[in-house]
Parts: sequence; structure tokens; C-alpha cells
Amino acid sequence: MSINLFMFFDVAPVGGMIGLVAAVAFFVICVVAAAIAFFMLKKTLKMAMRMMIVGAILLIAVVGSISFVWLGLGSSPRPRPGPPRPAPTRTQ
Repeated sequence: MSINLFMFFDVAPVGGMIGLVAAVAFFVICVVAAAIAFFMLKKTLKMAMRMMIVGAILLIAVVGSISFVWLGLGSSPRPRPGPPRPAPTRTQ
């Protein structure tokens, strides 16, 4: 018996959840990059300069995460159209 794997992809995921997952993933990646940058620059730069670099990376992470959530939520759904209008008739 075979399982049709395409049935799992039949339903579109919720847009807000995609934005939230992308935001969390982006933030975690940027935090890891900031930590790596902080520890790699330990011997070459003073603490103030390292903190400025880490602060810039974290600012980019926060702004990017907020934009992913905002774009993932989208706008409100469009209103449904009303009943169709009758065709205009010519009168002479």
C-alpha cells in the first residue's frame, strides 16, 4: 500500500505561521552570527567596537524579524463582491 505524499501539501499553510517561523529562524541565525562575530573579534578589537558590531547585527535581526511577521500576516481579506448587476437595457 502506498501513501500519496501530495495529500500533505494539498492545504496551504497559514500565512501568519510562515511569517512567524521565518522571523524566528532569521533572528536565531543573526544572534548566532553576532555571537560568532563577538568571540572572533575578542583579541583584535576593544569591547566598545565589538559591542557596536553586535548591536548592529542584532538591530538588523529585530527589524528583519518584525518585517517577516508583518509581511506574513498580510492584509485583511477582501470583501466579497455583491450580487451581479443587471445588464443595462437600451430605451428608445
